Amino acid sequence: MYELLQLFPSESFRYQLDPEYEPEDEHGDVHEPVNEEKVRISRLLKDYRDAGLMKPVVPGEQLFWTARRGNSVELTARGIEYWRLVKNRRI
Repeated sequence: MYELLQLFPSESFRYQLDPEYEPEDEHGDVHEPVNEEKVRISRLLKDYRDAGLMKPVVPGEQLFWTARRGNSVELTARGIEYWRLVKNRRI
């Protein structure tokens, strides 16, 4: 979970996405070149979202569109609590 602290250096940090995090557009076409590191982070962020730790800043926006539109994500209340536990080496 150390990567949570790398992606979110503070509990109020907003992580900025861009279209490279979702190289496949709404039609299923992949735009080359694919930035494998950003795609890996995108998968990790989806895991955080599914665990209730992170959400798009724009209410109700799907993570795909957050990336495609260059918007940001932030920690949820649960994510902030978990972030603090990781930061203080409680877990």
